[in-house]
Amino acid sequence: MNFPVKEGVYHVLTAIGVPNIHFFLAAIPVQLILFFFYLSRRQLPLRESRSFLVLMGWNMVIFLTDLLLVYTDSMGRKEELPFLTLFFFCSVLLENYFLFYYFCDALQADDYGGKRIRWIAFLPVAAGILYFGEDSMTGANLLELALLFREVNLVYLAFFAGLSLILVWLRRKSNSFRRNMGFAFCLLVLLFGLWGRLLFPQVLFAGCFFTLASFILYLTVRNPDFYLEHQTKVLNKAAFHLVARDRIRSCGIHGLGFVIKDYEEGRILYGSAFIDSFLENIGRFLVKEFDGGDAFYLGSGRFFLLFRRKIDGPEEADRLHRRFRKAWTKGERSAFFDICCCSLEEGLLFPDVEELMEVITFAFEVAEGVGQEDFIIGRDYQAKVARQVEVRRLFIDSLERDSLLVYLQPLMNGQTGKPEGAEALVRLSDGKGGLVPPGEFIPAAESSGSVAILGLQVFKKVCAFISQGGMDRCGMKWINVNVSPVQCLDRNLPEKLESIRKLYDISPAFLHLEITEQGALGPGGLEQIRRLRKLGYSMVLDDYGTGRANASRIKSIPLSSIKIDMSLVRAHFRKPDPYLPSLVNGLHDLGFTITAEGVETEDMVKGPRAMGCDYFQGFYYSRPISMEEFLEKYGTK
Repeated sequence: MNFPVKEGVYHVLTAIGVPNIHFFLAAIPVQLILFFFYLSRRQLPLRESRSFLVLMGWNMVIFLTDLLLVYTDSMGRKEELPFLTLFFFCSVLLENYFLFYYFCDALQADDYGGKRIRWIAFLPVAAGILYFGEDSMTGANLLELALLFREVNLVYLAFFAGLSLILVWLRRKSNSFRRNMGFAFCLLVLLFGLWGRLLFPQVLFAGCFFTLASFILYLTVRNPDFYLEHQTKVLNKAAFHLVARDRIRSCGIHGLGFVIKDYEEGRILYGSAFIDSFLENIGRFLVKEFDGGDAFYLGSGRFFLLFRRKIDGPEEADRLHRRFRKAWTKGERSAFFDICCCSLEEGLLFPDVEELMEVITFAFEVAEGVGQEDFIIGRDYQAKVARQVEVRRLFIDSLERDSLLVYLQPLMNGQTGKPEGAEALVRLSDGKGGLVPPGEFIPAAESSGSVAILGLQVFKKVCAFISQGGMDRCGMKWINVNVSPVQCLDRNLPEKLESIRKLYDISPAFLHLEITEQGALGPGGLEQIRRLRKLGYSMVLDDYGTGRANASRIKSIPLSSIKIDMSLVRAHFRKPDPYLPSLVNGLHDLGFTITAEGVETEDMVKGPRAMGCDYFQGFYYSRPISMEEFLEKYGTK
C-alpha cells in the first residue's frame, strides 16, 4: 500500500481525535482491571459470556492501537502511520458491530431472523472497511479520509446502538428489571458519548464511553457473582434460568436433579448452620465429578445438573448415590444425607424455561416424598404440569373476575335429620360446563399466594346469600366458612371480615368459622381465634384427628364445635374399636358439639349417632351443590 500523507501527521491525528488522550488514558486502567477481573471469575456457559469478553477485548485492541499511533507520531515514524490509521478505522467499525453482536446473544436475537440478522448487520461494516481500504490504496488524502471516517463512525455507532435498543425493548418482558436497566443505561451512555463527540469533535470520547458502557454492563448484567450461589459455590437459580433458556434454543435439555431428603427438617433438628456447612462440600464434589456438566443449586436442598450432550440418567444418579453413601465431613463434624434423583427423559422438549422450571419443581416435590425412589421425568410429568399451569390460569382468571363458585353441603341435625347448617365450599369452573376438582386448584391457590383473597371472596358470597334470605328459606341457623392457615397470619383478618359482614348487615352468629389444626396451632392462630370470638363468631375446629391436636391442647382454644375427620369415621367402620366412641365422649365432656364428617351410608350415621355425635356431613345426605340447587332442595317458597 502507498499512503500519501499530503497533510501534516498532526492534523490527521487531530482529525481522528488521537492527540487529545486525557479521557483515553483514564479509561485504560479501568478497562484493564475490568478485563482481567472478569477473566478471573467463573463465567456462565453462554454465548453471551463469550461475546461480552470479545467486546471488552476488542476495546483493548483499540486502546493499544491509539497508544501505538501516538507513539509512532512522537517517534517521527510517519511511514507506519497510514497502516496504523487504517487498522484503527477497521477496529472501530468492528467494535460497533461487536456491541450489536453482544446484544444479539444477550437478548436472543435469533428469534428475529436467526443468524441472518447478524450477517445483514455486518454488511455496512464490510462496506465501510472496503471503502476506506480502497481509498487508502488509491492514494486518497488521508486527512480528508480521517474527517470522513469521523462522521461515518458516528453514524455507525448510532445505527448499532439503535438496533440494540430495539432488541432491549422487544425482549423487555423476558428479562429481569435489573438486566433491562443495565442494557438500557449502557446504550444511553454510548448515545450520550456520541452526542459529546459531535459537540467536541477533537476530544477522544469513544474509548472512554465504551469502557463506561462495559463497566455498566458488568455491574448490572455480566457480574459473575450475580450467578454464583455462595454457600455451595455452584451456579444459582438465576443462572439456571439463563443457561437453560440458551440450551433449549441450541442443544436441548439434558440433565438430572436430586434433592436432599428431609432437608428442612434437618435444619430444624440440627440447626441451619450445621446442615448448610456441608453444602459447599457437595458443590465442590459436583463441579469436580461432573466436569462435563454445569451444577446449579436451586435452594432448599435441591440441585440440578445440565449437560450439553445426552446422558444415561440412571448411571449418573448411581454416581451420586455412591458418594452420598459416605459421610460428608467439615472439620471435625460429619453428616450423612439421603437423596432422591430425578433425571430428564431423552427427547423431552420444552417450549420455554418457565415450563421446564414447572416440571422440575413438580418432580422435586415428588422426590421429597417419604420412601420415594429415583425416577425419570417423562412426558406424563410434563402433561401433569401442563394441567397445573392451565388450572392456575383458570383460577387466577376467576379470582380476578370474582367468578369462583360457592357450593353448600348441609350439616344435618343428628336428632331431626334436617339441615341446621351448611359448609361453604369453593368450586372452580373449567370453562366447559364442568368443574375443576378442589385437589387441583387449591394447591394452585396456595402456590400463587391467593388463598387469603379466595377466603374473603367466599366469605362475601356467603354473607350475600344470608342477607338475601337464603339461609332463612332453608330453616338453617348458620353457615360454616373456612379460614385458611395463611389467613391466620394476617393480623387485620378480623377487621376485614367485619367490614364485609357489616356491609351486608347480618349477625356474626350466622357465621361459623372453620379452622384446621394447622391454623389453630400455628403462628398467630390462637390469638386470631380469641379476637374473632370476641366479635361474636363461633369457631369450629376442622379435620380433627389428622394433626397434632389432643384434648389437653384444644382445651385452651376457645372453640364451640369440633368436626371429626372422615378418615377416623371410615377407619372405625372398617375395623370398629373403642377409640372413636371414647373420643366423642371425651370431647362432649369438654363442652364441644361434635360433627362426624364423611358419612356415606346409613350405618355410618347410626353408629356416630349412638356415640352422641350432634351433626353429620357427607354424601349420604348430599354432595356439595350450588346455592341455587341448595335452595331448590332444602328451601321453602
